[in-house]
Amino acid sequence: MIRRQLVLASLLAGILALSACTPTTVAATSSPPTLAPTKTASATPTPTPTPTVVPKIALAAIAATADGMTLLGTDGSTIAYLDYFQPQDAAIAALTDALGFAPQPMTTEGTPNSDNVPAAYFDFEGLRVLGPPMDGGAGWTYRLGIYVGAVRGIPVTTVDGIQVGADAPSLESAYAPYARRIGSRLLIAIPDGSGYGVAIFADDPSTVITSILAPAGV
Repeated sequence: MIRRQLVLASLLAGILALSACTPTTVAATSSPPTLAPTKTASATPTPTPTPTVVPKIALAAIAATADGMTLLGTDGSTIAYLDYFQPQDAAIAALTDALGFAPQPMTTEGTPNSDNVPAAYFDFEGLRVLGPPMDGGAGWTYRLGIYVGAVRGIPVTTVDGIQVGADAPSLESAYAPYARRIGSRLLIAIPDGSGYGVAIFADDPSTVITSILAPAGV
């Protein structure tokens, strides 16, 4: 009996020893979840505003009176106004921009109603921008010599809408107090009350007006 108990005790001790040597299984620690990379929001570029282009007003007419030159637009507005005390270059620049072409520089040995002094001018196909008088008499810095009724379809007028090509006998009658003959030519010098005026010429008084000078001493 005692022997059997010793054998059982030996077996039990062996079993316990084997159990102590068996490794304990440790549950694997779960890896943290993989996070998707955060997308950085890209800045939306602000569109550059397109500058507003104001349409250019087309030229409708050129008026040359004793006071100055007026450029009228097709919408009835005044594109530019230059009195005759503005620089000649300013008048040339305004006409070049409005008409869309540059003038031809010219030189002549005299201009209508001048003292036959040499003069340089700029010609817009019959509309001439004349410089100041060389004798220093009058005060203007430029004036207009008009030899056409229109420049590329743009009418050129003076007081009361008079144009080159108008009927000379009718105007001589209408402006009788200001009309006179200079040799074989007709001159109608219309004053404006400031000491200056507009000179209208007809090479043949029985036909049509051939030139207009503004301003002119009257």
